[in-house]
Amino acid sequence: MENLKKKISTVVLMVCVLSSTGLLAASQHINETENTNLSQNASWQMNPAIWEDLVVWEDYRDDPLGSWATPGNRNSNIYLMNISSGETVRLSQNDSSQVNPDIWENYVVWEDHRNGDPDIYMIDLDDPEDEIRITDDQGSQKRPKIHGGKIVWEDYRENDFGDIYMYDIATGTESPVSTERAIQNSPYIHGDRVVWTDYRNFWAGEYTQMRADIFVYDISTEEEFAVAEGDVNQNRPSIYKDTVVWTEYSEGTNNIYMRIIGEEKQIISAESTSEQSPRIYAGRVVFFEVDRISQYSDSIYVYNILENSKELIAKVDIPEGESPGPTYARNPVIHQNKIVWEERHPSEHPNLSNQYDIYHTTVENEAPDILWSKIETHTGEEGIEVNVTLEEGAYVTVSSEVIDVDSDLDSVYVTSDEMDIDELEMERYNDRYFSVDIPIENKGVFQLTVSAVDRAGNLAYTDNLFLYVQTPLPEIKFAGVGTSMEDLSNEVEFILEEGNTLHFAAEVDEWVESARLVIEEYLPDGANMEQKNDTYVLSVPYQETMTLGNKTAYIEVADEDGRTVQSDELIIRAVEPERVEEPTTGILYMVLLIFAILLALVLVIRKFKPELLKRK
Repeated sequence: MENLKKKISTVVLMVCVLSSTGLLAASQHINETENTNLSQNASWQMNPAIWEDLVVWEDYRDDPLGSWATPGNRNSNIYLMNISSGETVRLSQNDSSQVNPDIWENYVVWEDHRNGDPDIYMIDLDDPEDEIRITDDQGSQKRPKIHGGKIVWEDYRENDFGDIYMYDIATGTESPVSTERAIQNSPYIHGDRVVWTDYRNFWAGEYTQMRADIFVYDISTEEEFAVAEGDVNQNRPSIYKDTVVWTEYSEGTNNIYMRIIGEEKQIISAESTSEQSPRIYAGRVVFFEVDRISQYSDSIYVYNILENSKELIAKVDIPEGESPGPTYARNPVIHQNKIVWEERHPSEHPNLSNQYDIYHTTVENEAPDILWSKIETHTGEEGIEVNVTLEEGAYVTVSSEVIDVDSDLDSVYVTSDEMDIDELEMERYNDRYFSVDIPIENKGVFQLTVSAVDRAGNLAYTDNLFLYVQTPLPEIKFAGVGTSMEDLSNEVEFILEEGNTLHFAAEVDEWVESARLVIEEYLPDGANMEQKNDTYVLSVPYQETMTLGNKTAYIEVADEDGRTVQSDELIIRAVEPERVEEPTTGILYMVLLIFAILLALVLVIRKFKPELLKRK
């Protein structure tokens, strides 16, 4: 581009400013916006194209005006103007006919007749003196369009009715896009999609009027499909990403239709008018409307897709009292918020009855529009207000659909003061859709704002997203009861006797802030437990008020937010202590028997003792 600026400074042809009063003496130019005549030359300037601030067109100012034949016999060249600087330069350097230019980034292409049959030529604005011949095949190659480093055109090498071909600048390779029978013409390209008018389904005699369909070729998938079919004439398509617009002729009226690929088509012009030649960029469509009564009064309109509204850009009308003349405004094109078109007016040139000029206007640069935003958790919950649990690996995805009518979107980002997030860039993943993953590191209530800003500084935002982050519910890993801390289970036998004690324990996770023990009858109102590391414990000694039978108990834990969780039931089987049995009647009898025997033995001894003594 620097080389082009040098060339402009050395071979620049400064714009010749002519009296607008003289030029428009036989017509009236009514404009709703501030319009500028870019060419201002008393000859022909036609078929403009625009990329950012650069406008190209075919220009006949160098023509000797000796021939009025079709292009090919005229000396027309490709001119370029930088709108910002107002400088104009001639790009093509041949005295034949160069027409139908188009521009993308640093590249300008056109249809060139220097070799007899028209070919496609190209220059890189970084090296504007090097004119590159793209095609050298037999037959004609016409009406090129360029975008995304690829050129498409009408090709007549094999088919007198026309095929669609494509050239890849990066690889230097050429390939056919459509070589169907009948006519394929008016190609247009944006990104990986090529669109054109196709007459393959038209056969003479079957219909009362010409029938043409609109076809699309997806370069990435190598698939071809129709986006508009029917017993009507559909032509002059244009495409931006996944949205196609075209003119449909039916019942004597031309109307503009639009279709997002995969959805139903819709009409975007008034059915009672005659509107033609749509060109789409981002959220705007430009076209011209013909006065069906005079056929000499044209209007340029821009349609806002998002708002479903159209705005008058320019109107060329016949002043009151004047007879109709050859005046019109047609062939508008658009890039970002800049629109250019051609107008025909009576000419002051002695050899011309009329002249064509290139006009330009800038519509208001609108802020991006955030259609919706949402938060989606890693568990699948989504909405503008969501709850998420703080745990390892937890995150949320913030998504938005953003439309920028001017397609000069600079960035979409998320901010949150509470989460200490400052303009976290969202990633574009499908045309108008943006998203970003945000890890969850703290609990709390967080407000998130999605903002979209364009290169002009226009800002749109939505701040209705709320994220409620809570810790997980507290967890009891183990709960038990026993007569000692070394022997805990979910059930215990407890002897109601002085000195005996019940021991309770619960092993918990990090989110537990407190624990209490509830025992049926014994501690019906509960008692707080003591924390020891990750375990809560409590000992309950025997009390005289304790009663026999099975009692249930449970341990309840709570987190800092007061959320509670209870353990499974713990069973206490309260029993009496073992008692010593009273002597039985049999034992008493045994004692008495022994006593009787001993008594008898004593009596015997006393009886026989004297005799025993005598014997001694």
